[in-house]
Amino acid sequence: MPAYFAIICTDTSQHHIPLSYYYNIELVVITGCSSGLGRETVKNLLSTDKYHVIGAVRDVDKMEAVAEVDGFNMDNFHIMECELNSFESVHQFCEDLKEYQMTKPIDRLICNAGGTYLSFQ
Repeated sequence: MPAYFAIICTDTSQHHIPLSYYYNIELVVITGCSSGLGRETVKNLLSTDKYHVIGAVRDVDKMEAVAEVDGFNMDNFHIMECELNSFESVHQFCEDLKEYQMTKPIDRLICNAGGTYLSFQ
């Protein structure tokens, strides 16, 4: 392991992926995971203890309630706001994600949220 890597990854606060998960757990980002297929996907991923899941959702409060009801392991689940109807929100999500993941690559991206169709008339 390069010497500089340990310096970069020393922050294990709640705002970053815990260092203990850094090597032996895959990072998954999933949109629209507070209900339906996305919710079930998160439940199944977390049940394996092989994934750290970032849930990109429109309503953080709703996702927190769902996570509590479903008993999500919050050590392996992180909620981030992302309103797909807002380019500003999407850009902010991307910046927040970059900061959170540090140098850990995203292993899986599951685009489950509904789409927005804009009229150019």
